[in-house]
Amino acid sequence: MDKTTVKRFVKMSIPPIMLFLARQTYNYFATEKDDRTKTEKELITAVNKRFPDESVRCSKPGLHHRTYRNMEYIVLEDVVCPSHYSNFKFLEYLMSKVARENDVVLDICDGAGAVGFPLLCESGVRSVMFADVSYQAIRSIRETARLNKIQNIQTLLSEGLKSLPTSEKFDVIVANPPVDGHRLTPTLISLAGGDPGFTFHRQFFKEVHNYLKEDGRICFVEDNCFTTPSQFKEMVGSNPCLEFVKSERLDRRYFIILVTLKEVMRSK
Repeated sequence: MDKTTVKRFVKMSIPPIMLFLARQTYNYFATEKDDRTKTEKELITAVNKRFPDESVRCSKPGLHHRTYRNMEYIVLEDVVCPSHYSNFKFLEYLMSKVARENDVVLDICDGAGAVGFPLLCESGVRSVMFADVSYQAIRSIRETARLNKIQNIQTLLSEGLKSLPTSEKFDVIVANPPVDGHRLTPTLISLAGGDPGFTFHRQFFKEVHNYLKEDGRICFVEDNCFTTPSQFKEMVGSNPCLEFVKSERLDRRYFIILVTLKEVMRSK
């Protein structure tokens, strides 16, 4: 092949390659923006296609067993089942960067307990209190603890922090909370949980400083399909006792937010 032929081949090949790379780049970075303009049916289809192992609520009545991280869970009707995809990277982040040995942990909105139980059994935290508004979720957690002979847990039926005494103080507060429900119909709520107008989040960040130890940390995992870090930074900023430390992407869909007490509050 002579030089002229080679040059002609290169000129013809570069534009299609560049176009392919440009499309791939756009598809990667535009995912979360596109998700916010989809209809409910399109969004559910897209989420299920990209994230096939997503958490779903148990729709069958009765008591069900599910194995997750080498542990058997009891899941009652209408309780979110443990999911490898939605919890794995969150747990890895918590265990490597947030939770410490002998920490006292509060786990909110955890369904069957797929965040709190691994923290207790694998990371060396001292104890976990599970708080949930769902009686079925609390029953599931109690049954799972009984089945696996796990101690050092407490359960509390509570809407957020409402039923939690202010005498309780925690090193770490974690949650995989519901998302803003302004676009959610019952079908989407069953997929992701609903928090219309961020009511839960706003009330939580308004009061949570009362439940943190001096070096306490708050870590939430949030859904990029429905929310952005800037929304939570604004909520945290409305409480003068809290400091929004950072947000960090776990993958294309999920990100964490990390919050602590402000320095001036730690000395009080």
